[in-house]
This record gives sequence, C-alpha cells and structure tokens, in this order.
Amino acid sequence: GSTLTTAVGNSDTVTATAGTAVAGANEVLGETGRMGVVNGAIDINGTTSGDDALTTVTMTNYASAAIDSDVLTTLNATGSAGAAIVTTASTGAMTINADDLASGSQISLDGTAATVKTVTLNVGANDFTGDLVASAATALTINATGDFTSENATDIDAVKTLKVTGAGAVDLGTVGTGLPGSATSIDASTNTGGLTITYGSDTGTVTTGSGDDVITTDSETISKAVDLGAGDDTYVLA
Repeated sequence: GSTLTTAVGNSDTVTATAGTAVAGANEVLGETGRMGVVNGAIDINGTTSGDDALTTVTMTNYASAAIDSDVLTTLNATGSAGAAIVTTASTGAMTINADDLASGSQISLDGTAATVKTVTLNVGANDFTGDLVASAATALTINATGDFTSENATDIDAVKTLKVTGAGAVDLGTVGTGLPGSATSIDASTNTGGLTITYGSDTGTVTTGSGDDVITTDSETISKAVDLGAGDDTYVLA
C-alpha cells in the first residue's frame, strides 16, 4: 500500500486523498489516476498546538489514518473500511462528518488519551457501519442522514446526553452495556429512521420519534419517563 505522511505548518486545514483501490497488473504503463496500489495510509503528525496546528482534516479513500492535533475541531472521513485514530489533548468539541464508511471502519478520538467532551457525528447518505470511540465524551449528537450501525468496539460510556436526529437508522445495540445509568437523557424525538439502544435503568428521560425503535433497559423496572413516539416500537425490560 501507499503511505501519505504530512507535517503541516502555517495552515489550519489539510485534505488528504488516497486514490481509489485499483488491482495491479504486470507491465502496464502508468496512466493518470491509475497506479495499481491499494488505498493508502495517512499519517498527519505536524505541529500539534498553536497557530500552525490543524483544525480541520479531510480524508478520502484511505486504508488507515493517524492524526495528531490538539486543536482539531472537524474531521471529514469518506470512503474507507479502516481506522482513523485522532490523538488530541483537546477537552472541547469535535465534529465528525462520516460518509461511505464500511464494515470494519472506526473513528477514534482517544488516541493516546481520551479527552474530547462534546462530539457531533454527522452521518452522510452512504452510511457509516463501524465504530465510534469517544470514551471521555459526555455529550453526543448524531445527525443521521444515512444509517449509523455500530459494530463491536464503539465506546461512548461517559455520555450523559444523547441526541439523535435525521432520517437515518441509528443502531447502538452493540455498545458494550449501553449508555450508563448516569446518563440524563436520550432524545431521538426528531429521528424518523429508528433508534436501537440499550441504556441503564437510572438514565433520565427517553424520547424517540416516528421510526421503529428498539429500546432495552438493564432492569425490570423503570423510574423515569419513556415516550417512544410513533412507529412500530419495541421496549425491553431486561
């Protein structure tokens, strides 16, 4: 495969593209846009803080990615089944625009340490099937134009407020033990694609929209309000 390593200064935005995978062939002359290499690895490891550090990174058709920036606020990831690992000391907010991310993909904000507190995940029309790792985040918003289906490594265990919007289906059914009991609210009232999630019995209010929701709690009793809205919904007392 190919590797793009970038040390960037005097800029706050970088765009990295690893070309669409094309099967190699013997003794074929090079052509524009055709190299016969698999999607490449992206390694962005320039200045991590100050005016020269990156605030926005855009990646397309990558096999894997490593991004190091303490001031990163926006990550755009498209066309991959690999992992993108962000190392940052930021305790602020991060916006992730994810589209056409296939099974096996992962976006992790935890790098060498988990620090990011607020995460907005915007899922494009071509879906995100994979995992989100943001274990320090206390507020998570998922705006789902397409579907987001978590697989086996999503970590949002510190989330206290979860908001889900859009027409896409959001399946967080494999998120470990689900949202912790310390969560104060799950609000999917404007989502029409349906939410699947397990949550702690001490979690605050749960409100879902007009999609077909599958909500599971870890107890046979509940003490907080639950409103599943319209749709063909399922509520499980575990």
